[in-house]
Amino acid sequence: MVQTLSAVRGQERRRLIAIGTFAIGSLFGSASLGAVLSFAGAIVQHVVPSAAAMALLAAVAFVASLLDLELISLPRPQRSAQVPSAWRNRWPLAVASFGYGVVLGIGILTFIPFAAFYVVLVAGILFGFPLGVYLMLGYGAGKAVMTVVLSARPSDPERVPWRKLMANRWAVALLNGTFLAVITGCLAWEAQVAWRPI
Repeated sequence: MVQTLSAVRGQERRRLIAIGTFAIGSLFGSASLGAVLSFAGAIVQHVVPSAAAMALLAAVAFVASLLDLELISLPRPQRSAQVPSAWRNRWPLAVASFGYGVVLGIGILTFIPFAAFYVVLVAGILFGFPLGVYLMLGYGAGKAVMTVVLSARPSDPERVPWRKLMANRWAVALLNGTFLAVITGCLAWEAQVAWRPI
């Protein structure tokens, strides 16, 4: 999608429409998945106590931090490919952009470079509505903003933002893993406080 938007040069109106439909699609896709997570969460909350949910989420965040720090390797639910490139040739750019937004907004239908996404999914399932919808809307909005920012196309090809980001992917993974480790500690603390006898 980044490359698709980057390729639209000299057609600013067309590019802005594509960005708009992509953002709408991304929010729609992420909100739809958030609604599914919230529905599952409504069932889980009747079975899993809040302290146990926090402890479980802490465990997931800990494993995710190890994955992002590349200390362990585990299979993840995702597709190895990104969005179908044929869409931009089959449909008008605005329609294809909306479809790309939906697929990327759902997340698990594409390649997921960082494990933090799975922590968001588990949190949505464990804590239900409205957290599941809010978390996924945040993800969808972030995906839309990042795609727009990274699709900027400067005159120097070596300064294309998405190329610079991928070249420094290790730094993003390090920050992600460290942040998840901190989240693990916070959740573990909250879980033991919730379990502590009054």
